Amino acid sequence: MKIPVIMFLGLHVVAASRYGQSSCSCKSANLNIINGTVAAEDSHPWAVALMSRGWGVDYYLFCGGSIITPRHVLTAAHCLNRNRAYNVWIAAGQQKISQIKKENLIPSKHLFVHEHYNPTYVLNDIGLVLTQRKIQFTPTVRPICLPNTKLELADLGAKVTVVGWGMTSISDPSTSDELRQVELDVLPLEECVRSYPNLFFENQLCTYMEGKSPFRGDSGSPVIWKRSENRTHVIQVGLVSLADRKARRPSVQTDVTAFIDWIEDMVEETTPNYRICTGK
Repeated sequence: MKIPVIMFLGLHVVAASRYGQSSCSCKSANLNIINGTVAAEDSHPWAVALMSRGWGVDYYLFCGGSIITPRHVLTAAHCLNRNRAYNVWIAAGQQKISQIKKENLIPSKHLFVHEHYNPTYVLNDIGLVLTQRKIQFTPTVRPICLPNTKLELADLGAKVTVVGWGMTSISDPSTSDELRQVELDVLPLEECVRSYPNLFFENQLCTYMEGKSPFRGDSGSPVIWKRSENRTHVIQVGLVSLADRKARRPSVQTDVTAFIDWIEDMVEETTPNYRICTGK
């Protein structure tokens, strides 16, 4: 498989003996999001902030992401498509953006955008960040599990949780200092087709809860699902892709379960010693 690389200057658990990676758990550590709640500290150890900086501007949040291996962060393609690896840093294990220390930021080595990403129709909106150095796992920093098969969450009447530091109010353009979370219903994709008639839909999730939505700054952030029979068993089923500016229409998330083969291929070709954590 040929890997498209943006290069600019600048819950079956994988065995450790085979891949050189410590075993991973699919359990929650501690059981611009509109009308969400502040997440309990250390409850989402896989959530990361993608940081950048400009001329005369200190580091700032521009997207979210999730740790999937010690060297890979999963995020949205539109977060990376016009970016440069030398200007993207990963902040892991953080509850508050204001407490991030420059020396703890992890620099990026390469940015990968899905080869069929279509920004016009927001299709295949998925990408990966390969970090320059290993992300050190701790009780508050570890990877999220991904599903090992495609899930039809709308058919299950599932609720998912979006986690991020995005805007918390339509009237306030600033992003949240604290990590927040919001629970949304997964709707049949036809609901989003009706709400966004000018877009095509494929391999996406349609989510909605009145008055609640991911928002600017939440792009690329993980959308997680806790299995109904075991609420501590957590897997990432999506990532934030598109939201209505007024939070009146459903939000659209990339269906991560449709891209597991792509993710696994990318990880294997860039770091053969690592594999993602997967679970049903």
